[in-house]
Amino acid sequence: MENEIILSIVTVHKGPISDLRLTIASIYSKLKSNIEHIVIARVSESEIGILQEICYQSKLVINKDKSIYDAMNIGVFFSEGKFINFINSGDELCAPILNEDLSETKCIIYLPTLGLEENHYISRMHSLNHQNFLAPNDKSILFDEEYRIFADAHWMARMITQHGAKYCGRQYALFHYGGISTRPSMQQALKNLRIDYFFWARLKLLSKALFLLIGLEFINKYIIRKGYQ
Repeated sequence: MENEIILSIVTVHKGPISDLRLTIASIYSKLKSNIEHIVIARVSESEIGILQEICYQSKLVINKDKSIYDAMNIGVFFSEGKFINFINSGDELCAPILNEDLSETKCIIYLPTLGLEENHYISRMHSLNHQNFLAPNDKSILFDEEYRIFADAHWMARMITQHGAKYCGRQYALFHYGGISTRPSMQQALKNLRIDYFFWARLKLLSKALFLLIGLEFINKYIIRKGYQ
């Protein structure tokens, strides 16, 4: 159909408005009539007007979420696209959106690109992050908060099991060093420590927090960088 929304890009925002401005600028420059953008935001009363001003091409859901993954599920609920993608506030869409990538009803996996110390590092492995993952908009598969920080990995795994996947050997979105997955606090790492399918990934999260705690952030950055080379 000519006016069918083919892709819904969802941005969850909580933090500095400057982060959202960066993300919005990268997405709006690539929006087409068959792509929608949804912002699920938690802001102060004084920031609502600013949010409405800078997100003038987006669907806005303000102060309705209880957590990050609840916000992502709200994004799923409001999305109308054939595919759905999540780009965090503070991250950037760094490549054109090609309709031919969305020709099959499969998950589309792009090369994760990391922004660290003003450099960009492109993964050459078949690694996953939700910024570079487009999934068929299957509203029966939601983010399960029982998995905490790995709820997105669990969601992607279920999507791939249900719909299959194809790898596109190019860039799509840039995510920046500094989030929970790359720079966790010890409290966050311990809160996420449990024995399940993601146990080894949870241990890696703890090791990152340990390096940060004892003042060895340069080692944490080095190890993360090596994963993209």
